[in-house]
Amino acid sequence: MLKNYYRSYMPDSQRVLLKEDKNFTSLIHQFFIEEQVRLIREIVPDSDLENILRSLRIFFLNPNIRSEYYDLTKTQRTLQDLVTSEAMKIPRIHISDYNKAATIIQSFFRMALVKGYKQLHNPDHALHMQIRKELLRISDLFDSSIASRLLRNVINRHDSLHDLYPCSEDFAHVLNIQEFKGALENIGHEQWFPIVRLVVNSKPAETVFAAFELLIDLPRVALRVFNNQNGHEVTRIVNHVAPARYDYLSDGYTVFAYGWHEKQRIRELNWAIRIITMKGEPMLYQPGEQQIRPPKLTVDELVGTYVPNIRNCISRWILRATSGSIVSIRLTTSYNLAKVRMKVTDEGNNILADVKGGSKVLLPLMILKHTIKSEDYKIKKGNQDFNEEFRNAMKEKKLYYIEAFVLDNSWPLTDVEWAVANQAKTKNAGDFKTKMQSGSKVSLRSNQSTTRKDPKQLNDDQALESPYWILQVVTDTRDAAEICQDKKREQEITLLKESWWSKDPNRFKRGKELREAFLNAHASKSEPEVSLNQNVEQSKIIEDEDVAFCLSHARQYRTLIPPGFHHLPALNLTKYARRDEVARHPRTKMKNNNEKLQNRYVIDVKVDSQRNYSSYLENLTELINKQLQRYANFFRKKEKNFWQKRTLMDAAYESRKIYIDSLISERTKTKEKGRKN
Repeated sequence: MLKNYYRSYMPDSQRVLLKEDKNFTSLIHQFFIEEQVRLIREIVPDSDLENILRSLRIFFLNPNIRSEYYDLTKTQRTLQDLVTSEAMKIPRIHISDYNKAATIIQSFFRMALVKGYKQLHNPDHALHMQIRKELLRISDLFDSSIASRLLRNVINRHDSLHDLYPCSEDFAHVLNIQEFKGALENIGHEQWFPIVRLVVNSKPAETVFAAFELLIDLPRVALRVFNNQNGHEVTRIVNHVAPARYDYLSDGYTVFAYGWHEKQRIRELNWAIRIITMKGEPMLYQPGEQQIRPPKLTVDELVGTYVPNIRNCISRWILRATSGSIVSIRLTTSYNLAKVRMKVTDEGNNILADVKGGSKVLLPLMILKHTIKSEDYKIKKGNQDFNEEFRNAMKEKKLYYIEAFVLDNSWPLTDVEWAVANQAKTKNAGDFKTKMQSGSKVSLRSNQSTTRKDPKQLNDDQALESPYWILQVVTDTRDAAEICQDKKREQEITLLKESWWSKDPNRFKRGKELREAFLNAHASKSEPEVSLNQNVEQSKIIEDEDVAFCLSHARQYRTLIPPGFHHLPALNLTKYARRDEVARHPRTKMKNNNEKLQNRYVIDVKVDSQRNYSSYLENLTELINKQLQRYANFFRKKEKNFWQKRTLMDAAYESRKIYIDSLISERTKTKEKGRKN
């Protein structure tokens, strides 16, 4: 049996005979035993390792098979240095005698030990079945893949064996594929969704050369790999990550795949990710796992109405999670031409992320970090509770703030959208009024609560009214992160007004009446300014095939000023000054009058320019409509002429075909008459 096993991995005998060293065959056996011990140590638990190595020593009758084979080179060097240092103390005359004596002693004990191993080979021995079970375990573990890995590792570790094994030339062309699969359920229409996100890493002191590939039946997907230490992304090509070298990092690498679905709802969609490496080379692993198991992801989705404000702030959200958690954030706005900035900060206003983009902003990877103040944890010598206190502080959930802003006034609204925004603003005021009438108190801690919304459970038929925003936060399920909209500022204002109105219940009604009276007396309505973005859209060239679409859709003008906006003139403060102060400063009064006249002139010029610009837009719209109508008539005329020509051509081809058929029939009749004659 042992001879058959040795022959299974020994090279061609003719190649071995060419070697001058007679011990070359035994050296190859030693290389295979070393590698076999290494693989067993990787697969078998430490508790069972000693029993399995003992069964191998008995099976091969080799007392030298021990766990030290895993680092045999270092052991041999250490032993050689020890022997050399001891030999320096012995006179050269007695060295040969000592060597002979040591060899005799070692041979005697080895012979006695091997004799004991041979006795265990007897089936009648009491320990024979136990050793047989251990060997059968090794046989079950060493399948075809482990056996091929054993041969590959031996050849790669020893360059002198490359010539003896011709198969080594093909090692560079054999790939190893790590594949993990999954399935997505209930993917809605026009929905963004994460596919998988996990952390992988190489082993310490190893460099992995790998490529990533995503397999899924969707046209719009992305697979990305990020360095968790510096946040840089590995080069990718479409939905594949280009081959790259991955060194060991303390934080590892994050693999993130996501997609976009436009068609009808999908009940189940299978996906697979492949990590491609060279056979026998180091591979990527998931920290703390024997096999790669993608964690379950949770998508928290918040939807709200955008109400324009002086800060151009879309909204502010609070994320409650533990330090070190990995999150992905995506913000979508209803207006495609909007420019958005998204910022993430911690409790100390430290900026963790700051990105800019269009109407859809994606922050694919962010590792939440929290700076712990040194004064909170004073290190004292002999304080054993410090490490435990520090760990507990890291496990506690911290608050992180997400803010989104509109850049360059790039989100103007239509009249319908202004109505929706004003309705949302009025609703908030109505909710506050209802709370005041009922006498309920607002709690500042209510902003900590959150409603978790799963996008898979949303109804596709439920259309959102513009202007709206959608915030999606992807976290690991085990992190149990929470997301909610920050209403702290509104609640502070609410409590302040509540304190005012509690002293004077009629203050709200009286203030509203005074405001309306002041606006009616001093305000002048100005026409809304049309957004330049819409004008750029209207000035685009319209192709013939888009004429019908353009005629069937009415244009909507966008403006940054709501309908019915009241423009107040500059406040005249001279009426509030005392007469003696006005008399003392006549020059100041004249200067103020000049400034008032100049400001009034500027206002008149602006109003006239706005009116002229509005009339220009009306004329331009009328001209464009006439051109569109003209193009539509021209297209109909061309189409009519085409079909007329097509009818004439078909008739001509039909006449030609009849004429040719008649000629052919006459020639056939003439030939038949000639044959009869």
